[in-house]
Amino acid sequence: MNRKNRNIAEWAFYALIGGLLGYAASRTLDFVQNTLAADKQILGYLYLLATGIGAVIWLYVYLTYAEGSKQRGIAFIMGIADLIGEMILVYADTVRVASENGQMQMTAQELEIFITASVGIIGLNILAGYAFKLFDPNAEATAHARDMADEVRDAAVKKMNTPAEKQRMANELAPILEAAMFEQVSQEIRTAAGQYGHAPIKNTIFDRRKYPAETADPSPTPQEVGNQPNPFQPE
Repeated sequence: MNRKNRNIAEWAFYALIGGLLGYAASRTLDFVQNTLAADKQILGYLYLLATGIGAVIWLYVYLTYAEGSKQRGIAFIMGIADLIGEMILVYADTVRVASENGQMQMTAQELEIFITASVGIIGLNILAGYAFKLFDPNAEATAHARDMADEVRDAAVKKMNTPAEKQRMANELAPILEAAMFEQVSQEIRTAAGQYGHAPIKNTIFDRRKYPAETADPSPTPQEVGNQPNPFQPE
């Protein structure tokens, strides 16, 4: 097949599908608008998103946007479901018009079934959109990571609640808590002494406990004692 014939066939194909979708959309719109109030007729056009237009959108999503087998499966199934919904409503509108012309009769029960089916198609599309985003591969990977983190956290908490682990943590953390409390008490006493006009406390029991090597008063050696002047002898 040469290029020219291929282009003709391609355009004929799109004209066929487009024409049939346009006809089906007009019958679907006619049926839906007959269920709407006079001032709400514009809403009927939105309904086409759940039938013919929706089928085209789901096809495009399947070919270009869907990732993973779950998303592609949802897009493919919903494209077929929207086309089936379109055919149901085309049939419903055909029966309704034929009934108005006296050619056949549509019962109230049949009309109720068709209206229920039209509502169900909308709900199915909304649920499919929700599931489509839920099964996004990146979202699924993030959800699995959170699940693993939750399991590890739960296991850690369960282990920490055992008597042996509590005793180990107490033995390890008690000195740290004791040092922190001692530092806090020491700081409060120093602050209180400053508020009463005393000079900063130096070389107190707190300093000797904290810095024993630096604050301890060294005892004088015998040589240092001998070199010191005798206060009881006149100069």
